Amino acid sequence: MSGVPSTNRLVYLFLTLLVLSAIFFGFYLSHFSHRIAFVRNEELIYNFNGMLDARETYKTQTEIWQSNVDTLRVQYQSALAEYQNS
Repeated sequence: MSGVPSTNRLVYLFLTLLVLSAIFFGFYLSHFSHRIAFVRNEELIYNFNGMLDARETYKTQTEIWQSNVDTLRVQYQSALAEYQNS
């Protein structure tokens, strides 16, 4: 019976395979499982320096557009009044 492994060797082999399987399974779960994350969008948007710069640029551009609209409105009203008088 020299070719047959002893019972102790089989037990050790089984335990070793069990431990290696548990380690692999734990590694698989920790690295390949889906994770859920929550992102606070408000903080990202309102505290991001690029967003602050973009908001300031947009505000400046809006003021320019509004002044152009006001100028055109005054010109239109004066031209309309001039037309109505003639």
